[in-house]
Order: sequence, then structure tokens, then C-alpha cells
Amino acid sequence: DDKPVTCGELKAAGAEAISINGQRVISTTAIRCVGPTIQVNSVKVASPFYIKAIGNSKYLESALNIKNGVVDSLKAYGIQVEVQTNDSITIDKYDLTLKLKYASEIK
Repeated sequence: DDKPVTCGELKAAGAEAISINGQRVISTTAIRCVGPTIQVNSVKVASPFYIKAIGNSKYLESALNIKNGVVDSLKAYGIQVEVQTNDSITIDKYDLTLKLKYASEIK
């Protein structure tokens, strides 16, 4: 799986929406490391990486800060991590075209 563990942890903790540097993460989102940057939905994104999630802030924060979890693992690699909570988060809608193989729109 190309997705950072952070997205999986946030989803498991009940995140209803996630974005990375403004790119909405959906079920078909591909996240890949490309040299010093990453690609999210085929859009090149450079550090610093800002991951936003909408959901129960206590659950989301706990999922990231669990002992030997995502935050501890990133810090062990020397990556600076800061987890913040906010009562008002906005995540833009997914605005790219979905390429569906099996599903189709019903009108």
C-alpha cells in the first residue's frame, strides 16, 4: 500500500474526511514517494506535509499518539511531527475526475 500509515490510522479512528496539503484523500487516492516530494492524486506535493482530518478530535489524536504508533515512528526517523486539534477544519471536495472501472453513475 502506498498510503502513509497516517491515513490508515486516521480512517480507523473514524476520520470522515482527510487531506494532504489540500489534496482530498478518497478510496482511490494514490500516494507515492517521488524523490523529495510525494504525489497525492497524481499532484506533486512538497514538504512540509499538512494532513487534515475531520472527525472526533480525541479519537484521531489518540490514534496518532498511541505508544509506538505513527508519531513515534516518524520521530524515530528524525521527522518533526506536530499534532494539533481545531474545532473548525475545512477540507475541499475531491475535484478531479474519477476513473471508475466497474461502477457507473445512475441518472
